Amino acid sequence: MISRVHVVEGQPILDGAALFVLRSEAIGERSSELRALEAETEGAREALDIAREKAESQRSAERDESERRQSAIESLDLNLKLHRREAALTEDVLQRFRRLSSEGLVSRTELIQHEREANDAELALREAETERAEMQATLEKTQATASNVNSIGAKPSENS
Repeated sequence: MISRVHVVEGQPILDGAALFVLRSEAIGERSSELRALEAETEGAREALDIAREKAESQRSAERDESERRQSAIESLDLNLKLHRREAALTEDVLQRFRRLSSEGLVSRTELIQHEREANDAELALREAETERAEMQATLEKTQATASNVNSIGAKPSENS
């Protein structure tokens, strides 16, 4: 079936110019199918690009978070070192006061005060150790999550 005529009777035509357009329902349906599939494919490509961008953004955020936690661990290590020194010093002072107390050179009140200071220093040390261990566990969890995101969100050529 002719759907459109491009020339009129008696009109000169150029070599290779279209004279008319034939229309076929079967070809029209296939052409529509092709355009729909091309649009679907383009939509899928855009969705994939968006997913990749989101995954890269998440990987970047995970790296930043991992770096922040690693820095916090380094700070906690310094803090832990100071608490260990303090606990050792207060224990040393306590032992000296115990000797002095046994010789009757210091009061029981002073000894109790130094025992409390030693206990407080030991408690602060334990809390610092717990905080450090928790931060290390959180860092490891963050790194494991980042590793999973990297393997899932990577382009096929990156995994091969």
